[in-house]
Amino acid sequence: MPINSQPLISVVIPCYNHENFIIDCLESVKRDPYERIEIVFLDDGSSDDSYELGESWLKANKNSFEKVSYSKQSNQGICKTFNTLVRKSSGEFIFILASDDLAAANGISNTLRYYNRHCSEPTLLFTDLELIDYDGRLFAKSGTAHTHRDAELLENKKEYLKLDLLVNWGIPYMQQFYPRELFDLHDGYSEKLKCEDYYFALKNIAVGSVAYAHVVSRQYRLRKNSRSITPGLSVEDYRSTGARDIVAQEFSFSFRVLLWILNRRDASIGTSKRPISSLIPHILLRIFMRIARLYYKLS
Repeated sequence: MPINSQPLISVVIPCYNHENFIIDCLESVKRDPYERIEIVFLDDGSSDDSYELGESWLKANKNSFEKVSYSKQSNQGICKTFNTLVRKSSGEFIFILASDDLAAANGISNTLRYYNRHCSEPTLLFTDLELIDYDGRLFAKSGTAHTHRDAELLENKKEYLKLDLLVNWGIPYMQQFYPRELFDLHDGYSEKLKCEDYYFALKNIAVGSVAYAHVVSRQYRLRKNSRSITPGLSVEDYRSTGARDIVAQEFSFSFRVLLWILNRRDASIGTSKRPISSLIPHILLRIFMRIARLYYKLS
């Protein structure tokens, strides 16, 4: 295929105090063989040398990519930063890469290849991840398997994927790949919330298309105190309840019941004293997902 007929992929990189990782992150993008990559790098008010290191590397390597942009801002939090990044980008597809993570070997090109082969409509695509430690050592080849998910079910049973995304949101789904039109359709990420990736997934589960690719797109770094800082938000804002409440009316009645149970489950998370009754939603959801898994396995 001629290069000009291939879509431009925008690798958008939000950065906050990742001076120890940003060069490795950028190098991992450079190693991908896909020829039409744009890097959009935005530092969200780092207090270390993250921006200076990123800027210097991008200036030295700008000819390795079709487009490069880099900028910094006062700390705005991850949701506003994501929105700014995507709006600064110009690619047909968006590949989000945290500045302490790495693009997996051929991760960008393999993700696009899967999308082109399997997604016939605008789709929010979730991919698998390798898990690495602070020093970049691999300790799990599949985040999906590591968290006891069934990759075959997720990939082949769309309704089960939706249930699993709602109930078991976690590491395998923290990275997304999607066409720009989805961002425009949903007006980006809600800046009222911290759980921006979950909200965006909910919108697509309710009124769009989601899919799972058993493709390793990134290496996700697990480390302590890696949460981005968002000014003005409390600990409660980091729960998923707010995102569900905003989107609930766009779901069918049966899904709204499930969302209600999920909110009851999460209401007690983080509290020091939980009544016995608070365990009921946890038990119901565990039973429900086991039944759903068995049903979709046999169907």
